[in-house]
Amino acid sequence: MIDSGKIVPARAHGVTKRGTATPVTTNTLFQARSIGKSVTAIGAMRLMERGSLQLDRHVNEQLASWTARDTTVASGENLIARNVHSHSAGRDGSH
Repeated sequence: MIDSGKIVPARAHGVTKRGTATPVTTNTLFQARSIGKSVTAIGAMRLMERGSLQLDRHVNEQLASWTARDTTVASGENLIARNVHSHSAGRDGSH
């Protein structure tokens, strides 16, 4: 953990599941869930600042280790990073 720019010892509070007595420890694993979206967005913006990511370029032209399967959105537009990060890629207007 970081507090005011300095590393501080990790602490744990609470229980692993409501209604149980199993305490949370500093080694307890939790699912990341939606926090991953924010972390990914920060990483994407840093790549964009470096010139390694272009929001309006096809994603498969920018991926190094894998390829997106469906490379067109329902309207026939190219799958671009801007649409992926704004959660609008693949929409067909019926949502």
